[in-house]
Amino acid sequence: MANTQCPPRKYFRFGECLDVNVQCDTFNAFTGDCLSCKDPNFILGNGTCTPKKVTCAANQWVSNFTCLNVSASCGTFDPNTGKCLTCVSNLFQLNADGTCTAIIVNCPPGQYAEGLQCIAIPVECVQFDRTLKKCTGCIFGFFVENGVCTKVVCPPRQVPSRFGLFCVDVSSLCKDFDPLTGDCLSCNIAGEVVRNGKCVQPNSALAGCKAREQLGFGPCLGVEINCKTLNLVTGECDECDEGFFKDFTGRCARKSSCGPNQWSVNGDCLGTPDNCARVDQNTGLCISCLGRDFRLQQGQCVFFKSCTGQQFLNSAGQCADVSPSCGTWNPSNGQCITCRNANTQPTSGVCCPEGQIFDGRVCVNAAALQQSF
Repeated sequence: MANTQCPPRKYFRFGECLDVNVQCDTFNAFTGDCLSCKDPNFILGNGTCTPKKVTCAANQWVSNFTCLNVSASCGTFDPNTGKCLTCVSNLFQLNADGTCTAIIVNCPPGQYAEGLQCIAIPVECVQFDRTLKKCTGCIFGFFVENGVCTKVVCPPRQVPSRFGLFCVDVSSLCKDFDPLTGDCLSCNIAGEVVRNGKCVQPNSALAGCKAREQLGFGPCLGVEINCKTLNLVTGECDECDEGFFKDFTGRCARKSSCGPNQWSVNGDCLGTPDNCARVDQNTGLCISCLGRDFRLQQGQCVFFKSCTGQQFLNSAGQCADVSPSCGTWNPSNGQCITCRNANTQPTSGVCCPEGQIFDGRVCVNAAALQQSF
């Protein structure tokens, strides 16, 4: 009788000993079929131990029966190794080890990175947030609107205010003026001259001056009280008497001993203005405000609401609609400067539809208004 005994991990079949599948724990000694599996990650079926099927998410791969996340920078990947085959965009480069790393773009001063390109920062933008890619500060005559510097458009004989939010009148004495600052370049009245951007009437160099006045280049200049040295060109005090100092108005004010977070103006100790984060100790004016709801205006923090493109901020601090017939408008009062209809001119800041005129209150039919007279 043949010997049917086989060494461990073998089974007898057709007169020979055959190897048992390595995944079997126990097995049939004559068929070699698995009766149980060694690894709990394998399941028994029809005498065979097969791996459990692991289903992972779209951005995962299987390692040792566990779902692992693929790098977010991968566009496509090898499901067996998890290595990147392509990158998610051209902003990343594929490395030899199957990883994707971001491409760093170094732009020169005055430019910022947009993708793989360097974009010039607009010349009117003097403060730029490279992370948000938005402008946060503009040159004189512009204001920030939705991260962009927008030019202040003013009516005839008006120029942007100091902080670029409103329009202010140019002096009626000016004939020609600087369109940005409003300084006079020439004068309307014959004989007047431009001095420090203003039209003034010069005096004869031989004119006599009153007590406590000194003759400068033109008019007699009053010597400021408590002023030790007067500037004959500007008319301002260069040096004050002992115990006095020049305040932000140019006058000689008595020195005061003020406490912390206070400054002296005309001998009085003043505290921090409302809603002000930082104060210029030399002028007493606020130079930065608390929060985004306040904006500097003439050294004070005023409530500011950001309006939409077809609105303006009225004197009550509320956003009011601009007439849809306006092409451009005064941002301080919403009056039309130009009209959308090229054949129409604004009257008293109002653009009327074609064939109508403004009667001082509303737009009315021109023909009907003429018949009423």
